[in-house]
Amino acid sequence: YLGGTGGDEGYAIAVDAAHGTVYVGGDFSTVGSATRHRLAAVDAVSGAVTAWSHQADGRMRTMDVSASRLYAGGQFTGVDGASRDRLAAFSLADGRLDQAWRPAACDRVYTVKVSPSGDRVYVRGRGRVRRAPGRLATRRQPQVPHRADRRRRPGRGRPGRRGLRRRP
Repeated sequence: YLGGTGGDEGYAIAVDAAHGTVYVGGDFSTVGSATRHRLAAVDAVSGAVTAWSHQADGRMRTMDVSASRLYAGGQFTGVDGASRDRLAAFSLADGRLDQAWRPAACDRVYTVKVSPSGDRVYVRGRGRVRRAPGRLATRRQPQVPHRADRRRRPGRGRPGRRGLRRRP
C-alpha cells in the first residue's frame, strides 16, 4: 500500500476516531495510487486516501491525536515549505499546518504523546526541545555509548577489565 523509492515504510500511525481518519507517517512517496510525501490520511471505514495532503522533507517517526490537533515528530526540518524543526502540528478541523505551534528539537524525535486532558504534549528524542506556546514536556533519550567509544584510561589496562598491575 505504501510505495515509492527508498525505505517505503510507515513508522507512525495515529487514529482520529471522532472523524474516522487514520493518519500515517513514515518514509514513502505514495499511498495506494495517490502521491503523498511522508504524510497521509486514510478513511478508517473505506480505506480510501483522503484529500488531506502535506509534504515533509524528512522521515516521520511518531504521531498522536488530541481533540483538535494531530502532532507529528521525526527527522524533518520542513513541512509544506515552512520551517519545522522535527515537530509539527496540524488542525483536525481544517487540516492546515498549525502556524502557532512551533517548538524546535535539536535532533530526531522518537515519541510524541498528548496527555489525556489534551493540555500537554510529551516529546522524547535525542536532543533538547525549545519551548513553544502552550505546554510542552520533554524527555531526552539516553545515549548508549558504542564499544568503540570507550577510551583506555591510564593505569587501568583494557576497557572493561581490571588494571594490569601485578601484586607484590
